Amino acid sequence: QLLSEAVSSQVDGCSNIIIIHVNMQRIFVTIFQSQRKKIFSQEI
Repeated sequence: QLLSEAVSSQVDGCSNIIIIHVNMQRIFVTIFQSQRKKIFSQEI
């Protein structure tokens, strides 16, 4: 089962969507910056 929590915030005029995924005891953080068309994903 995948649990996701999404948080939307404004940083430096950029619309950032931060998604925290918890799946099978592994935690992933995905940051999507819409204006920069860039996705950052990191396992923590």
